[in-house]
Amino acid sequence: MTNMTILDVTFLIVAAQVVLLPYLLYVRRRAKKSQDAIVEQLRGSRFWRVAISRPEHLKSILKISAIQALAVLIDEGEYLCLRGHWSGTGEAFSLKFPKQSVRVSCEENRSLMAGNMAWVRISHPAGDLMMAADTGLNVANSREALADLVRSAFPFSPLSANAFHDFALEKNSRSMAVTVVFFVLLAFALFDTYVFSAYELIDAQIDDLLDKPLIRAAGIAITIALAVPVYRYLVAGKVPVRESLALAVLLLTAIALSAFPALKRIDQRLADGVSADYQYRVIDSVVNLEPVDASQELPRLRFKKAPEYWAQFPVGSEVTIPLLRGPIGLWQLDHARFDPPIFSFYEKRKK
Repeated sequence: MTNMTILDVTFLIVAAQVVLLPYLLYVRRRAKKSQDAIVEQLRGSRFWRVAISRPEHLKSILKISAIQALAVLIDEGEYLCLRGHWSGTGEAFSLKFPKQSVRVSCEENRSLMAGNMAWVRISHPAGDLMMAADTGLNVANSREALADLVRSAFPFSPLSANAFHDFALEKNSRSMAVTVVFFVLLAFALFDTYVFSAYELIDAQIDDLLDKPLIRAAGIAITIALAVPVYRYLVAGKVPVRESLALAVLLLTAIALSAFPALKRIDQRLADGVSADYQYRVIDSVVNLEPVDASQELPRLRFKKAPEYWAQFPVGSEVTIPLLRGPIGLWQLDHARFDPPIFSFYEKRKK
């Protein structure tokens, strides 16, 4: 299995972890009790709560949790002792490391498969181990907590100055690219809808489209098709997984918001001409309008603004509404022709 395929599978891992959440909480509670029992014996001692895993376990896809044991790292003078119980079997373990000879190395594997935690590798004759700071269910400060632990417990194993630096969004070219695209799409959606365009999509038409199962299914499929490559692009560029997921969600939100404005613009360009007049009938006093000619598949209209203007049209009367429809089939209200009579009405009322 290639690395790129592994990144795709991580999405399935998250879904599985949500389903197995009660079991995960039970396992963690049991591991926490074992860890607390060790801590109770260490009154007056210097120690750190840590999470332990084997390197091959972190790389494995077939796992429920990245953590294999909640342990305690104990300062015993010239040695560091690691004590804990493996979560799966409950088997106790105790390992000693000479302070002056033990070495730790930073692992750039803070991903979904690694529990979105920062880890270091500890070399030991019995086999290397991966260690993270035990921050409970809050993994947001895992990197900072691990940095403090390494500085304090492993003074003879210095790491690079930027080994545990927090991720800077503006210093990564890929995260900046996604951020710029997000703001560009968001600006387009807002300005094209409320500032630059004289055409407005009919709300009832949008509701009808979104209510269709086929449209919803297509939307979900498109979302997944876009989310996976965006996530992969960010993670491949060394963007931490939490930030990658957040940026992917933001970008997909901006794409969703700009989808209808973009389709509206395309439909305008492809339309044969300008807007045409269509006859509508006032069907109630809250300004609901229905098309007189039902054969054209015209959408129903509802106007909440300008109640005084619409009050002059009694129920059953007919009004003319300028609409544009292109080959995509979107009905758009032409405000350039629709608004002037309303503005004129209110100007006369002021005099």
